[in-house]
Amino acid sequence: MKYIVKGFTASMTAMVVAVFLMCSCGNKKNKSEAIEWNIEIGAQRLSYISEAGKAMTVEWQRNDVMDIWDTKNACNIGRARPTNTNTMKSVVKGVVPSGLAVGDTVELFLPPGDLDYSGQNGSTLNIYSRYNYADGVFVVREVDETTHTVRTNDSIMALKQAVMGFRLVDDKGLAIPVDTLVISSASGKLLVKSHVGPASARYSDLVIANGNADKSSPIYVAIRNKQQDAPDTYTLLAKTRMGRYTATFQANLLYGRTYSKTITMQKK
Repeated sequence: MKYIVKGFTASMTAMVVAVFLMCSCGNKKNKSEAIEWNIEIGAQRLSYISEAGKAMTVEWQRNDVMDIWDTKNACNIGRARPTNTNTMKSVVKGVVPSGLAVGDTVELFLPPGDLDYSGQNGSTLNIYSRYNYADGVFVVREVDETTHTVRTNDSIMALKQAVMGFRLVDDKGLAIPVDTLVISSASGKLLVKSHVGPASARYSDLVIANGNADKSSPIYVAIRNKQQDAPDTYTLLAKTRMGRYTATFQANLLYGRTYSKTITMQKK
């Protein structure tokens, strides 16, 4: 997937969304159940925040798909897809069931379905094309009875994980050629899989099969720790052709942030 990264601006953007009825929600507030309503959502996607704290955005792509949830009723009311791509400016429109009122909130999940951090290969391209999960909450600000259109406020699709780049070295400072990296946390709150909506999460070790051509190059990992905003202790196990290496470090990995760290490892 080709992502074009641009500097973050204060103005929100919109994208066009095609929405289909997925389930029936309980807050039927509009006058006619038979009337179809359009929804317009102003959304801007946040790609990452650099170590220097600079926020960056990414343009919408053709294969970006989102679930739309009515947050009050915990109900999936449709699926969203941008139609104007390779741009941060688009119009969001779609068809939704009647029932949304001013002050209600909807949430977009990108991509739809489960969060799944397994199967990473250690490259940034792999992360930003497959593990760049994001969501955003939008408040209904207008219900236009004339055009049967629901409009929300503008908001940002923020990332649901941190990205950590590990440079692994031995006690002599030499880069370690890693075949497999296993990451665990003392809290046990390192997420591997979770269902969107009323979540049922599975916490376990992250296993990274290093797919970089140079096995000594930094390994990048998308990490979602349920214990965000609190430090956790991480243990690394690097499996190489020369043996196994271990190390521990403490960090507070905030969602949306990108970090890099050099770790000195000890051979087992």
